[in-house]
Amino acid sequence: MRPVGIVRPRDLTEGSVLHNVISMGVPSMIGFATTTVCALFDIYFLGLIGSGAVAAMTLFVAFSGVLSTTNSLVGSGSVSVISRRYGERDYRGTENAIKQTLLLKFGFAVLAGGVGLLLLRWVLLWMNAEPRVAALGFEYGLWMFIGLPFNFCSWSMFTAFRGMGDARRAMYLMVLTTGLNIILAPLMMFHSLPFSLHIGAWEILRKGAGIGLGLGISGSAIAKGISLLVCCIVGLLMLRSPRMSVRFRLLKGWKPDLNVMARILKIGTPPWLEGIARSVAGFATAYFVALFGTTVVAAYGFATQILGFTVIFAVGMGLGSSAIVGHCLGAGRKQMARKTVNTAIAVAFSMCAPIAAGIFIFAPQVMSGFTADAAVVKVAIIALKIMAFSALLQSVRIVLASAFNGSGDTLPPTVIGLSAEALRLSLLAVAIYVFSASETVIWWAFIAGSVFDTLLIASWYKKGRWLERKV
Repeated sequence: MRPVGIVRPRDLTEGSVLHNVISMGVPSMIGFATTTVCALFDIYFLGLIGSGAVAAMTLFVAFSGVLSTTNSLVGSGSVSVISRRYGERDYRGTENAIKQTLLLKFGFAVLAGGVGLLLLRWVLLWMNAEPRVAALGFEYGLWMFIGLPFNFCSWSMFTAFRGMGDARRAMYLMVLTTGLNIILAPLMMFHSLPFSLHIGAWEILRKGAGIGLGLGISGSAIAKGISLLVCCIVGLLMLRSPRMSVRFRLLKGWKPDLNVMARILKIGTPPWLEGIARSVAGFATAYFVALFGTTVVAAYGFATQILGFTVIFAVGMGLGSSAIVGHCLGAGRKQMARKTVNTAIAVAFSMCAPIAAGIFIFAPQVMSGFTADAAVVKVAIIALKIMAFSALLQSVRIVLASAFNGSGDTLPPTVIGLSAEALRLSLLAVAIYVFSASETVIWWAFIAGSVFDTLLIASWYKKGRWLERKV
């Protein structure tokens, strides 16, 4: 029973499906878009240090992604458990699910960060990183792994609000985190500011102003860690709001609940395995990319970050619709759950297609805004033009996966994702080692994997078995 005086958000199992999808999807999309913008600012600032810093970050992300899959082990399961309990109007169970998620996230992050610190230097050298790139990668990765617990827990803050049907609060928190990171990063990285800031006729900050700490690539990671710590603190305080339908107690209810933890981990295991496969595939891809030198590695880093813009609408719609699916199935509204996903796919595709087309057409202009290195720009333009089609396919795949994530039926997309990555890497290895292909084959392999991935998950979605999943 809901506590007296607490306001419950609008029931997402009733009313217009399109309105529900928009009300949850758009704030989620805006929130995720801010993280993409933040990533672009990060790579822009790193580009000012040099292509070696961009390459170092790219190789570190490939390695850390393997360890960070433990985030999805907990996160994927928490989406369905939190939203199902909320859809059942079990508000005490919802609070408990959030707290068990945070406990699991923190523990796994400490473990993953410790392992990462032990292996980082050796792995960077194994990945064919040049000595200066390896040194920068270790410098960056040291602080990123230290801040990993705040990284993991921040995503659970966003999940908690969306799981309770309050995507706007999740959006506000993401915007706050991103804004703080963008402000702190240049102040931490440079002795003097590399840009000017004007608001109308007023010059707020002048280029060359010596107000920074000059920490270089470490400053980027430290700024991110501070921002994520603030996100966790503010998120906990927001959960205490009297307008939340769940009475969240900060000082009580943190005892580990092994039954709930086991349920979260059981649901999250298939996506975790998929995440491991995709991260290992990304790690292997970075290894193949590094065979072509630092220029190609930097171009790959720029291209993958920029293409994140293509899928921001899909990620937002997927995050929003997965929570609605959990609510609908918790309330026994199966057909509304299906309509929700179908509507989210249509909305996401109509938004992502123009962005993909824009990146394809204006790739030279886009790259000119990030680096003046002509060799990097040349390679990145080709990568952007080819992989724009892969990103568009992935936008559809992301929303289709929301049906499985929201229902808790997470095994099918895992099997499909594993198969797609195996296909892509096989094609890549054969092309490079047997046919001595150029770096262009890397970009085409992404398209082949995306076609296979999207078609198979669409076929499984139509079967409708995800609607019968019990959580």
